[in-house]
Amino acid sequence: NLYLRDNKFSARVDGNTRIGLLSGYYFYDNYVSNAGNPVTPAFTSENTGRVQVANFGVTKTLGSTAVNEARIAYTRNHTVNFSTGAGLGLSVLTGLGFTGIVPVQPAYAGVPQLNFNSFSTGNSGAPSPIFQNTYQALDNYSKVIGRHTMKFGGDARYTQQIWKNLGSKGSYSFTGSETGIDFADFLLGAPTSY
Repeated sequence: NLYLRDNKFSARVDGNTRIGLLSGYYFYDNYVSNAGNPVTPAFTSENTGRVQVANFGVTKTLGSTAVNEARIAYTRNHTVNFSTGAGLGLSVLTGLGFTGIVPVQPAYAGVPQLNFNSFSTGNSGAPSPIFQNTYQALDNYSKVIGRHTMKFGGDARYTQQIWKNLGSKGSYSFTGSETGIDFADFLLGAPTSY
């Protein structure tokens, strides 16, 4: 199943005041998407996320020949990538004959990732949330002198990214190193690597 649910809204407010044109903007986007896997439909991946943007600015006319624009902004992006084949519990591992696997997050145990020469299946592990925060401040000054316009400005940004790796249950690779055929190695339980 392939689906996308995407809820968005935004708002903007502008107003002339004694200190200049004040502008405020807010954007919100909350989404869930599921990317189907035609080879192994039980192991599709799901991505959820939320993006928020807040922006506040002041534009001030200085006499008849100059304008100054100052703005601060904040952007937050929160994304979680998750294999929907996970979350089956430890019993699925032992039921499929896997022994010795100790997932970092037992609640997200499932069929481990199996890599063959031309395709892969299974899931890689627990959800992987990523948080990204960007703070921005800028100021632009424009001045008209005769037939020339001069512009000066600066833009400063600070970006913070937090990635919470909640663990993996590992990955098996079957390349045919034992029998010459990758799938035959899988049936024999002879992985090239884990």
